[in-house]
Amino acid sequence: MDQKKRTDSIFKNIFRQMVKVSQSAFGLKENVEVLGKNIQVQTVQASRVKEENRETMADIRKILEKTSYLTETASSADDASRRGREKQQHYLEEVDQLSNSIGRGASFLKEFRKSSEDIARMTQLIMDLSGRLDVLAINGAIEAARSGDAGAGFGVIAREMKNLAQETSVSAEKVSSIVRKFEDSSREVQDLFELSSGSLDKSRQEAKIIFNVFEDLQSKNRHMAGEVSEINQLIQSLEDRNENRDQSIGKILSEAEASGSQVQQVGNQSADLLKVVETILESTGEIRLDWHDRALESVRTLLPELESGSRSFSSVLQEAFSSHNYIELLYVMDEKGIQVENNVVHPDFAGQIAADGAGTDRSSRSYFRELQGEADSYISGLYLSTAVNHLCLTISVPFLRDGRRYVLAADMNLQAFVNQS
Repeated sequence: MDQKKRTDSIFKNIFRQMVKVSQSAFGLKENVEVLGKNIQVQTVQASRVKEENRETMADIRKILEKTSYLTETASSADDASRRGREKQQHYLEEVDQLSNSIGRGASFLKEFRKSSEDIARMTQLIMDLSGRLDVLAINGAIEAARSGDAGAGFGVIAREMKNLAQETSVSAEKVSSIVRKFEDSSREVQDLFELSSGSLDKSRQEAKIIFNVFEDLQSKNRHMAGEVSEINQLIQSLEDRNENRDQSIGKILSEAEASGSQVQQVGNQSADLLKVVETILESTGEIRLDWHDRALESVRTLLPELESGSRSFSSVLQEAFSSHNYIELLYVMDEKGIQVENNVVHPDFAGQIAADGAGTDRSSRSYFRELQGEADSYISGLYLSTAVNHLCLTISVPFLRDGRRYVLAADMNLQAFVNQS
């Protein structure tokens, strides 16, 4: 093997290693960017969760204040309902005492009315006796008148009996009048007793209902106080868990910050690695290998069809990828360096390389400017493509179509050459 072949073999191996290194560096860079974005997203999410957790804790404290107020209110309501129940109990006892008193008054009035009835009967009997005594007095006066002087004494007795009968009759009438008035009054009093007894019964029923309401309210208040106490315990437990969660989120944020710093260091290392590759490329960029010649010949095979003018540039260039799969991008410029049609992109790189470009001024680019003299081709040095993240080189050649001068430019994927060598 002569010296040139050995040299080419050495540089090919160097470029192969550079391809691997650049692929690793680009892959590391992409992973670091993704990881950095994920850490950033996680940091933002953790910060948002931390803030929401703090807001939740603030709400929990407000709820605790409210439940504490409810506990105090339930306790106060329990005391109030207890006092109300006790007052109603006392009222019921007083009503019962009053009802008993009215009952005893009614019984006494009933007995007294029986006595007044007896008095009325006795008064009627006295009046009857008085009437009979008056008749006897009249008969005695008649008999005394018949007897003359002998009946004078009997006449005096008859007059006294008549006076006694009249006085007795008047007294009995007065007693009878008093008894009738008492009967009327006692009937009214009895009606009043009955009405009062009915009112007291109704009051007792209503008081009993109120007593039951207070008793039920006290029971519910105690139940509510128990429920509020359980809620307080649950909320307190939730507050404790939120505090633990806040501490955990703080640790996550600290770890995310540390991870972000480490990721940044790895990103810097990948960037340094790419700079090393670029430095090596700058020092070896002028070395020509058979790859360069093969790449140039593959581009020149497209010229006859482009120069024929039978089809559009893009339709001709679309077919190039089937036979030259290491070509990733093709475009044509006119004699002024203006791109005449959009980029024609290899299907494997669709989305990574923009498919537009028509009308772009490329007159200042080396691949156009270097062909304005007598040169029949331009081959760039190897470079790192940030679009597709690998080593590339650019080749351009001039051609004529319908008497006008055009330039065909192609970006080559060095990795594809390495895989085919």
